[in-house]
Amino acid sequence: MRIEILFDKRAKVSESTLSALENELKKRILPQYPDTHFRIATSSNTSVKITGSKNSDEHDQVMELIQNVWEDDSWLSD
Repeated sequence: MRIEILFDKRAKVSESTLSALENELKKRILPQYPDTHFRIATSSNTSVKITGSKNSDEHDQVMELIQNVWEDDSWLSD
């Protein structure tokens, strides 16, 4: 499976935030889906893509994990 999260470069998301997000996603997703690859970066627009999931249930579960990480901002540095 591949998870790609892109942030609009105009949002000026720092590299440390991108790195922290990737680390937290790996911590929460890899135990359940060990063959997952991540790309967290800046781009011309913001998007979240999950490809290679086995079915819609798996896709929805991973999307929920991503949403939980995003809503629980304890992984962000002060």
